[in-house]
Amino acid sequence: MHVQFKDGEMCPFCESETIVRRISSEVYTYKDAKITIEGVASYRCERCEEEFVVPGENKEVDRQLAEFYAEADGILTPKEIQKARKCLGFTQERFAAQLGVGKKNFAKYESGSMRPSMAMSHLIRILYNQPNVLRYVHSGRLDEAVDIGQ
Repeated sequence: MHVQFKDGEMCPFCESETIVRRISSEVYTYKDAKITIEGVASYRCERCEEEFVVPGENKEVDRQLAEFYAEADGILTPKEIQKARKCLGFTQERFAAQLGVGKKNFAKYESGSMRPSMAMSHLIRILYNQPNVLRYVHSGRLDEAVDIGQ
């Protein structure tokens, strides 16, 4: 359920009507990396001092965090995935088929709403740097190549 709070609405923790919306910069730490993101919307109850965010309200923040986590984990970012696909000359649907994933999942990789696995990141990275390898992906045999007919 998507809830949109406004100043003065009831706190979900103490039921006080003293919720105040704030826009601030937040520092996020993941592994050994840190990032400061501006414009994070949150709510604070003046009575119980609880702070909370509403899921989905910070879409740009979510996108930045997805890229941050991907970089820290060594997984390709959405921009890198899109760059690889375009450089190889594929549409999202065609590249998804070549990689053996659904077109909706692949679209989510590029939008940042879903992270690819490390194995998928490795495969895209290999294909980007060695495009001729794509001929071997769907051959069905270890040592045979097929014409992929882009």
